[in-house]
Amino acid sequence: MPFVRYADDVVLHCVSKEEAEQMLKAIDDRLKEVGLILNGEKTQVVYYKDYRRKQEHEQVRFGFLGFSFQPRPVRSKREPGTSFTGFTAEISGANQKKIRESIKTSVNWRSTTMQLADIAKALNNKLRGWVNYFGLFGKRRLRQTLLHVDAHLIKWLAHRHKEGYRAAQNRLLSAQRANPCLFYHWQKRYCYNVKEMTRAV
Repeated sequence: MPFVRYADDVVLHCVSKEEAEQMLKAIDDRLKEVGLILNGEKTQVVYYKDYRRKQEHEQVRFGFLGFSFQPRPVRSKREPGTSFTGFTAEISGANQKKIRESIKTSVNWRSTTMQLADIAKALNNKLRGWVNYFGLFGKRRLRQTLLHVDAHLIKWLAHRHKEGYRAAQNRLLSAQRANPCLFYHWQKRYCYNVKEMTRAV
C-alpha cells in the first residue's frame, strides 16, 4: 500500500473507497492493540477528484504538512488558454491566516520613524521561510497572502508621508524598482504589481 508519512501524519493511497475503509479499520484495530488511537478530527477517507475521477463524494479535500490538497483548475500546457480539474496542493487556509497575522504583528506599523530597510529586516527571515516552503506547490494563494506585506507597506507609507493611497502606491513602486531585492518576496516575484518590477533580478 503506497503511503506518505511525516512524524505521526500519514496519507495512504487506496484504489477504492471500500479498500480505504478496510485499511482504516485495520489501522485503527492495530493501534488499539498498542494503546494508541487515531485522531478522529484529522482521519478521513478522501476522494481524489480530478478530470479523470468525476464521482461525487462528501470529502474531496485533506490537509497535510500545511498544504490543502483538493480539486482545482489547472492551466493546460498542451492546449494554451484552457484548463482542466487537477488534484493539487496549495497553502492551506489556516496557514494563510497565520501568515497574515504574523505580518500584522511582526512590525509596529504605526511607527513613522522606521525605514523600509527596518521593516525588511523584521520580515525577511519569515518571508524566506514561507516562500521556500509553501512556494513548492501552488504559488497563487501564497502570492495573494504575501501581498498583505505590500498592502501594509502602502498604508504605512501613506501614514508616514501624510499622502494619499495612490501616491503611497507609486512610492512603493519606486522603492521596488530601486531595490528589488530589499524584501525577499519582491526578489521572488510574490509582490505588488509584479509586471512592473525590474527584470534585473
